[in-house]
Amino acid sequence: MIADYPEWEATIAAEPGAVGVDLLIADPELTGKGLGTEMLRQFVDKVAFARARATHCLADPDAANVASLRAFEKAGFRVVGEFIDPDDNRRHSVVRFDPA
Repeated sequence: MIADYPEWEATIAAEPGAVGVDLLIADPELTGKGLGTEMLRQFVDKVAFARARATHCLADPDAANVASLRAFEKAGFRVVGEFIDPDDNRRHSVVRFDPA
């Protein structure tokens, strides 16, 4: 739960019940093949909402990372905000997935 990380919870203004996800595909040969989208779908289907208190899932991809944002969108996430990350001083999008 994001509440387990109060600094990040405050930075992204997470609501109660939020579960977080972070994704990195480090091998360039594996990018652009839909792997990220499938991993995100599997995460929300099998992990994120296995917790009884989970109500939605959030992530904070770099706003300039178009491919990452697209993978989140294809997996059913939507952009709900932006912020400047104090750790890297870059603009990040806040993306949210709400179960049906």
